[in-house]
Amino acid sequence: MSSACDVCPSWVAIIDACPTIPLSDFEEKPIEFFTSLLMAVASFSILFDAIIVISNAKTWRNKRNLIFVYLIPFILNETLLKNYFKQPRPALACVNSYGMPSGHATSASTNFVMVSMLLMKGMMKRPNVGHFYLFWMPLQAYSRIYLHYHTVDQVLAGFTLGIIASNILLMFFPITTDKENIEYQVLDEEIVHLIEPAQEMNHPELMI
Repeated sequence: MSSACDVCPSWVAIIDACPTIPLSDFEEKPIEFFTSLLMAVASFSILFDAIIVISNAKTWRNKRNLIFVYLIPFILNETLLKNYFKQPRPALACVNSYGMPSGHATSASTNFVMVSMLLMKGMMKRPNVGHFYLFWMPLQAYSRIYLHYHTVDQVLAGFTLGIIASNILLMFFPITTDKENIEYQVLDEEIVHLIEPAQEMNHPELMI
């Protein structure tokens, strides 16, 4: 009998989303197989979820801000925190890299916060997509435990990191409503009007 790691396709293994039950065990364990497959799909879809969420945000300003909110916790986790803690994954994991905090859980909770804020501000093009992700993203975090890629502590740490970091980042890269966008635009125009006379006084040769 082949192990799940041995028969996992390389394009699935590369993002740490191998099911725990191989297809060869389907007849013997059908319920476990489909549950494992659902968890693998939840883990695999993390690649596309941020794209779907960000693309559903109204206005280019919000899309741009959400890109920063999503990427910064992910980069912080993968480049600094995992190498700082150097905590191994569970013995049954199909990969040998460090696991603290869980990157998938960090991304899932970051997406969860972004969706929640978009819905609260009424700035999501398709609210039903947001409502689905409020259920789907916690399932993604749990899938990391079910698939043996992370311990409970690693997932909780990743989920907490995503929630805290994204809420802090949203102070600097806020999701704005249509009314707030107009206010920002008016403020930008007022700043330009204040700067232009000062530039002309400092550089009269530029005046026509």
